Amino acid sequence: MTVAQTSSQQTANDLYQLIDFSTAALSTIDRQQPVAENISKLCATYCFHDAVLLLAHSLPKREAVWWACQCARSTQPKEAPQRERAAIDLAENWALKPNNDKRLKALAEGEAIGSYATAGMVTLATGWSAGNISSDQSIEVPPPPHLSAVAVAAAVTLAAAAEPEQMDAHYQRFIQDGLKIIASAA
Repeated sequence: MTVAQTSSQQTANDLYQLIDFSTAALSTIDRQQPVAENISKLCATYCFHDAVLLLAHSLPKREAVWWACQCARSTQPKEAPQRERAAIDLAENWALKPNNDKRLKALAEGEAIGSYATAGMVTLATGWSAGNISSDQSIEVPPPPHLSAVAVAAAVTLAAAAEPEQMDAHYQRFIQDGLKIIASAA
């Protein structure tokens, strides 16, 4: 089973090789159980970032980017720079109707904004979802299959941390939203 062929019954073992889980998560995960069950176990032990990593790797790339956009938008301050709001729109438009031109625009925008910002990670996740990730399009550099999921997880984590006093609550809400996406694909 590939990362793109995700289902609600996919096990953590299918993704285990791709994810650098924390020590606490490694003692919590049952690699033979479905992803959703392991995500619930991780949340119960406050391993929220590990749960987000597993969820981001479990979703198809398009749905993962859309999920990250929704998370980013929900905690983005009203005074956020217009460029960052537009970047999330760019990634969301790709998720709704993907094509290579949109992906390349998102990649360029993500590189310009940088990985310090949620919007930068959302657009990098979009850009790293497929195709050529080289800035020189004459040189073919395909993204590693897990790279987009890593950027999605980073975007979701940055979105959760946007309001530090609400971080755990944001994580829990974001994870529940992601689990609904997995369930709807089943």
